[in-house]
Amino acid sequence: MKEAKKTQITEQICKQAQLMRKGGANQTEIGKLLGVNPCTISRIEAAGFDFGKYQVQLKERRAKEKKRAEEPQQAEEQVQGQMEMDLTPKAAEMSDQVKLMRFQAGQVDKLVLKLDHINDTLCQILRVMRKE
Repeated sequence: MKEAKKTQITEQICKQAQLMRKGGANQTEIGKLLGVNPCTISRIEAAGFDFGKYQVQLKERRAKEKKRAEEPQQAEEQVQGQMEMDLTPKAAEMSDQVKLMRFQAGQVDKLVLKLDHINDTLCQILRVMRKE
């Protein structure tokens, strides 16, 4: 699959976007006419259609994105007393505790389904009793 060619934002594009916006065009229309993503038009507009200010904001945004991508993903902190349940299958070994936890999870699922069925039945009985 071909990747779409990106349009280089220039001062001329900023001026054209400003004129089109004054003429009543929305960001989507301007983006289609200039071959630019409507989000980029929004960013140009946020910069006051000033090319220099747009470039500064673009560099700041890219630096933030790069910093965020470099940060390691922090795992959720485990609450004291909380059980940890790892259900990913290991190569050939599975401890008895993991097997038991999987069995219990399956039994709880069956129990929830049964309780839902009982609840549905009771609701149907109550609806019939109301009609009478």
